[in-house]
Amino acid sequence: MGLLVGKLKQTVHRFNIDNRANVVLSKSKPIPAPKPAAAIKQLKLAQEINPDFLKDHYNKNLTLDEHLKSVYVTSTETKMDTLGQSNPDRPLPKSRTSKDFEFGFYMPDSVPIGKLTLKEIFQVIIKHKEDSVKNSSDILAAKYKLDKETIEKLLEYYKLYQLVLPKRKVDDSFSIENIKKFTVEGFTKLRELHEKHDDKIKEIKK
Repeated sequence: MGLLVGKLKQTVHRFNIDNRANVVLSKSKPIPAPKPAAAIKQLKLAQEINPDFLKDHYNKNLTLDEHLKSVYVTSTETKMDTLGQSNPDRPLPKSRTSKDFEFGFYMPDSVPIGKLTLKEIFQVIIKHKEDSVKNSSDILAAKYKLDKETIEKLLEYYKLYQLVLPKRKVDDSFSIENIKKFTVEGFTKLRELHEKHDDKIKEIKK
């Protein structure tokens, strides 16, 4: 149904299209598009200030035309060796090696109010863990210029990793030497079983 309606609309739009196009082209002056309200208001204001505004606007100014005739643009080729010269305002790096940063990436020297760097976040968590009374959420919020709620959420939901070492000694049976020994013995037993299996097959074939 939709396809049929679309074809009907297309037929109606194209009906007698050649004659309609010739009528529009045969007109001496095309119909201009309607102007927006702001443009009409601006045009009325200009006509009130200067009634001959449009006439002066579309007339050719002979004085300006003569001035343009005396204007010329010339260009000269100049060779500049900029590769061998260094700009003191933008010095090139002296070392091409990358710098090892403390946390693996560049840390800014200053941040906007209400923001913290990763290092400052670690300091907040560590200070509160060392002494939660002297470094309460109110004191830390005033020191780092943050909301108390933000500090409380930071201390509640973020923790630092802790390294936990085993208390018991590692079993000596897992040393490198013992692993090598077990490996050699295992391969030796496997080879012996394989040779016995080949001997049995040979006897069966006889």
